[in-house]
Amino acid sequence: MAMDDDAVDMASPAWALLAQALEPSRPPPRLRKALLDAVGGSARYLPFVAATNRIFDLDAAAARALLMRAADRSQWRVGKPPFLAHMDFAAGPACGTLRAGFVVMEGDTVIPRHRHTDREVTLVLEGAIRSDGRTFRPGEVLEMAVGSEHVFEVEREGAVFAVLRGRLEFPG
Repeated sequence: MAMDDDAVDMASPAWALLAQALEPSRPPPRLRKALLDAVGGSARYLPFVAATNRIFDLDAAAARALLMRAADRSQWRVGKPPFLAHMDFAAGPACGTLRAGFVVMEGDTVIPRHRHTDREVTLVLEGAIRSDGRTFRPGEVLEMAVGSEHVFEVEREGAVFAVLRGRLEFPG
């Protein structure tokens, strides 16, 4: 069961007391390595395998390998602000001619109102993005239909996301 933000805020003092009451212990080396890999290493994007599989028409093994590769920033190309880095990849056949890739964007970026001439699907991996007032955090998906319009914003901390997209049109 997921907790909403209010429930998390109410539970925080209880978690702090519990943490103070417990004796610190060192996890076994294999468990420690697995935990550190999961939160900051090569496995940090693996919670998104199912969504990557679905969005990009990849089997689970290909999605897993792709997310492991994405966790290695040496695989990315350096971009120009506000696009700090990107890594393109081939989506499966159901995605047709849409382009697929991972993107790192700097914080406080605003992409002005634009129209999608193809569908676009954005999976947030780190940070947060906003679209017309709605915020999307890691694991959440922003889907834009053909012909839809919106303003795309990146929150202060920046964002990393996977995107399946076609062409965009900017007014004027």
